[in-house]
Amino acid sequence: MPSQIRPVPEGVVNWLAFQDIRAAVYVSNTFGEMTGRKTVALHDKNVFGDQNDYCIVSFGLGFTAFTHYVERLFNSSLFKIEWEPSPKHSDIFTDTFTINGKTPPIPDGDDIAFVARILPPGRTEQDDPRVWFICAGRSASGTAAAGYFLANRWSEINALYKKFKKDLNKDSVVIALRHREYQGSSKNEFAYEYDETVRILKQQEAPVINWGRPSS
Repeated sequence: MPSQIRPVPEGVVNWLAFQDIRAAVYVSNTFGEMTGRKTVALHDKNVFGDQNDYCIVSFGLGFTAFTHYVERLFNSSLFKIEWEPSPKHSDIFTDTFTINGKTPPIPDGDDIAFVARILPPGRTEQDDPRVWFICAGRSASGTAAAGYFLANRWSEINALYKKFKKDLNKDSVVIALRHREYQGSSKNEFAYEYDETVRILKQQEAPVINWGRPSS
């Protein structure tokens, strides 16, 4: 990290990361409905063996080891984790991200997150269709919103592959999202924890996305 200031995850108000858990529940329920199979929740320190053997859905940005692992796979060319003062709260030093070398614009009253669909390195078209996903927010509520987007609006990810003529079996993508800013207050600390209206962030009517393939 470029600063000696201790970073803190923005938007986290409890020791139990219920917003990350909320995102995981959305995705887990969707998997169950689609496949009839159960999902298993594992801390990344407990994942043994070749990670290519798993279909992984990871939650969190700079405080999640798997997100850093994927960033390195692409030499930070797909997305990059940054550490800097929060644009929302000047007294917080925290994590954020860049896509195509720039921090996505944060619309007034909103915040930003991303969902990424990753093709594991070394995977071939003959392999089982195992892919990885990352749901990450600049704040905790953004991670929950990204999980909601993946679980309920995943077809929009497929639509982007078709629109940009990309290969589902070869190309990875990161998609910036916009969601309502967490609205905590002394009167109603949990006004809402996430945003069901989360949607793809657009700049000049174009989605803020980036495509890539692992460097190794």
